[in-house]
Amino acid sequence: FAIPCYNSQDYMENCIKSLLPGGDDVEILIIDDGSTDHSLDILNFYQKKDSRIKVFTQENSGPSAARNKALDMAKGDYISFVDSDDFLKPDTYSTLIEYATQERSWDLIIFGGNIVGERNTYFEEKLSTEYREYLNCKPGTVVFGEKAARPFLWLHFFKRELLEKPEKIRFMEDINLGEDQIFEFEYIPRAKNVLVLDKKFYNYRIENNASLMQLYNNRRIKKT
Repeated sequence: FAIPCYNSQDYMENCIKSLLPGGDDVEILIIDDGSTDHSLDILNFYQKKDSRIKVFTQENSGPSAARNKALDMAKGDYISFVDSDDFLKPDTYSTLIEYATQERSWDLIIFGGNIVGERNTYFEEKLSTEYREYLNCKPGTVVFGEKAARPFLWLHFFKRELLEKPEKIRFMEDINLGEDQIFEFEYIPRAKNVLVLDKKFYNYRIENNASLMQLYNNRRIKKT
């Protein structure tokens, strides 16, 4: 799992704890992007407690740069992205790995999520997925179709080797809006076997109609 962190002291502990039941082979890469609160103290505390957690720091450069750093450090066969104010169901990793290591090798697994906080019908619709069967999709059609999971970065379990060749796929660091979807659209043509699960693993936090990561991105937009 790759997590960009910026001033997430109120949520980071809950995020980390939701990933720990994954198993001995789970890799949790957290990039502190120049936090000015106590986020880094929390990260260092958990890194000392659990060898699966690896913390890296950088000057404030935005979530794309943080995710790229995590991609460069990752060693696992699969990678998924989590926002620091969100959290996953405890069985997420074990279930995804169970599917990923079946006889059929999945290049991409997509799942759904829940809203935490105020009701938001738009996001509730976008976080849903209706498919209940294994899909050998034509890239770019069923995956982003009306009844499939929407293209939110954190609802995807990517095969890491497909992000590395024939050339690397990375997040564009010079834009601050839509860079996650560009990343996904670059990946989709490489994904021949796509599985869409009718399971809600991800918990997307909404507080006062704006998540921490939304504010983080907005701050980057205003800064540039």
